[in-house]
Amino acid sequence: MEIIAITGDEKTDGRTKLGVRLIENLRCNVGILKAVTDNVKDIMITDEREIMRAEAPTISPYLNSSADKILFMRTPKDKIKEAATQAIDEFKDLDYLIFEGNKVVQYISPGLIIHVNEPSNELSEDAEKCKGRADLIVDYYELLDDSNLADLKLNIVEDEISCYRAQLISDLFGLGYGEFGKKLDREGIQVRRCQLGLFK
Repeated sequence: MEIIAITGDEKTDGRTKLGVRLIENLRCNVGILKAVTDNVKDIMITDEREIMRAEAPTISPYLNSSADKILFMRTPKDKIKEAATQAIDEFKDLDYLIFEGNKVVQYISPGLIIHVNEPSNELSEDAEKCKGRADLIVDYYELLDDSNLADLKLNIVEDEISCYRAQLISDLFGLGYGEFGKKLDREGIQVRRCQLGLFK
């Protein structure tokens, strides 16, 4: 299972917008985990839709999507890692898990971290940390346009990327490997250790 973390400003719907569009792009079994850290006593992990809508109204677009499994997780701050481990285990039979939650992502090791950047808003401390770890940055305002995900401007943070992550980004955004390879060449980004020669 590939874990994709989406981080960004908690005050906008950018993370969810991107998550829903990635689900539409992937032709395989996809799960969604929306996580909240709060001043609660116990871990709650649920797939009950009424509870999810009450606890996290912004989850509704996911509930209306074609995701194969959707869970909402609420956890106290001192049990984040335990809660994340329990929740992620629920998705082990799926191909992809799209994970949304700024604080919790600091306790897991996703295959890819995508940060949705909203330039006009000041980021929380957690969102700022996530942006610093991101592999890829997507502009919030571009997500407001309903154009194809393959047309989005993708800001790859480093000047080189692993072959594994290059393939992952290509699959997520509906870009052919050759097409994405040309984009990387134009931006001067090297693909490391690509023994298959997919991005030459």
